[in-house]
Amino acid sequence: RRPSRRADLMLLLWPVAVAVLRPGVGGVPELPSSSFGAALAPLGPQLLAVGAPTAAGGGEQRGAVVLLSLAGYTVDTAADASSTILSFDVSLPDFAGFGSALAALPPPAAAPTGALPTLAVGAPAFAGAAGPGSVHLLELSPTTLSVTSSAVLVPGQFRLGLDSMPLPQLQPGDRFGCALAVLPDLDGDGGADLAVSACGVDHGPEATIRQGDVFLLSLSPSRGLVSRRRLQPSITAYTFGVSIAALAGANAFAPAALAVGGRQTAQGDGTAWLVQLAPGGIVSSISTITAGAAGASDLGWPAGFAESSLSLLPDADHDGIPELAAGATGVGGTDAGVPRRAGALHRLRIGPGPSLKIAEPLAPSDLFPAPPAGARLGSAVTALPRPATVLAREPDLLAVGARMTGVGDGAVYLLELFRDPAPPPSPAPSFPPKVPEALPQRPPPPPSPPPSPP
Repeated sequence: RRPSRRADLMLLLWPVAVAVLRPGVGGVPELPSSSFGAALAPLGPQLLAVGAPTAAGGGEQRGAVVLLSLAGYTVDTAADASSTILSFDVSLPDFAGFGSALAALPPPAAAPTGALPTLAVGAPAFAGAAGPGSVHLLELSPTTLSVTSSAVLVPGQFRLGLDSMPLPQLQPGDRFGCALAVLPDLDGDGGADLAVSACGVDHGPEATIRQGDVFLLSLSPSRGLVSRRRLQPSITAYTFGVSIAALAGANAFAPAALAVGGRQTAQGDGTAWLVQLAPGGIVSSISTITAGAAGASDLGWPAGFAESSLSLLPDADHDGIPELAAGATGVGGTDAGVPRRAGALHRLRIGPGPSLKIAEPLAPSDLFPAPPAGARLGSAVTALPRPATVLAREPDLLAVGARMTGVGDGAVYLLELFRDPAPPPSPAPSFPPKVPEALPQRPPPPPSPPPSPP
């Protein structure tokens, strides 16, 4: 029996699962050993892109993306989803990992009404692939969901007539495209910009950041590369850029801020770095959220906190600053001494700075039904946009990936996430009644002079 919604409203706890999307069930195509749910991106209130990077895709682990229409979704029932598979490019090499990361670039201002976002798909090239990775930019038909045009960002390549400069030169194994995040238009040309990580770049054992790079790519409205900058934070990290999310929608973080996941040490439980950007993409300040601070540490196994996934969440406490979701796929307790690794998720309430105010964990046992051992809940997370007809007191719909459910087939949990009640309006200021001021009185006339003697 599903826990009551009243409990969610009264206690304001993390949500329960209201539907589970699995390959081969309820309109979702069969995708064996595909890591379905490794990446997620909303393309609309009822349209969800799901990455399946280890799907065969016509070869070996070429990858695929599944577009799920959730128009038939209802609370307390299994989702009746219709789907479209995008393993669109037969030229993808084996082990491309297409669908490892997803992001939705908003349509340019000149796009026709009803245009879908541009879907950015990371294909970071797993071990065994020949290239350094790539990012595919797909334009989709809003009626058929088919790919109408595409472009590919490849390190070291220059697209004549489209790019102002080439991407940086990278090597096989650098995994360009392993994480993506949409940035605001930093250069004011009308095109949303993109953060792309290359989480396999090896800087050597003496470097302060041992492995990983994040590139800020300024894109034109036609998706050409205008400029690029490599993020250069002053931190010590073993891995950096395994996951990224933009802290958008908060004036406090203008022009932009990024959350970047990785780990500080080789056996660390994971860390989220909150990076405030100045104009031009220069790092102006940075703060750290450790797994310990978020309550995400796990005995005997790296938790993977924040490096599993990071995603923007709606403002839950009405302070004008959005929250963050951080996956921790390595946690979940033990079963007979063996780590279960069912995974977990944390809502991180963000304050000015940006900084952590409080962390709220969601354990697998909080869900109904609970993910099985080894599910890796938190491999991806995203909040679907609210339809215009949804009331403010209604919950947000959250999608959470569990890429190893069913021996690697994967699954996506749909959760209802409530926000805090809105604070009561401030009372109107009260003032004591105003007493009319008395009219100024005229000074008394001067005394009459004494009479003169006769």
